[in-house]
Amino acid sequence: MTNWVRSVAVTGIAVLAGFTRISDPFVNFHNIWQGSTTNPNALATALVKTNFAYFGWSNAFNLLGEINGTSPVRTVRNAGFISLGVVTMLFLTVNFAYIAAVPLDEIKRSGQLVGALFFQHVFGGHWAPKILPVLVALSCVGNIVSEISDLSLICSRLRHCL
Repeated sequence: MTNWVRSVAVTGIAVLAGFTRISDPFVNFHNIWQGSTTNPNALATALVKTNFAYFGWSNAFNLLGEINGTSPVRTVRNAGFISLGVVTMLFLTVNFAYIAAVPLDEIKRSGQLVGALFFQHVFGGHWAPKILPVLVALSCVGNIVSEISDLSLICSRLRHCL
């Protein structure tokens, strides 16, 4: 889990608690399903995009051979349930933060730029649009480092690389 997701989740809690410039964070929750769709194509697209949000979580399974102890199966099972719960709670908190901070009309018009709108509404338009790309770039660097370390571990297990 990247640091910016945790930061947005904590910021979302601050928005919902009323500690930011958002005047009424619960206004978007009154008729939350109004204007939504039951189109199967739109729902499938949303599920695919959500799946990609969890995509990096699968890298943890490359390290299963490194778990030591008296009961590695129990350790993996418990860690899987705990981490899935933490990731789900962070994901829901981030989405609640987006809905609380950004008006629904802007969310519908924005496409996939809801994070940028969130930063502009919560932190203002002066420095927020400049810091978000830096956070996304740091997240990408973390993913690249994770993939390289996983690849080196897999290559050492297989004794050769492609």
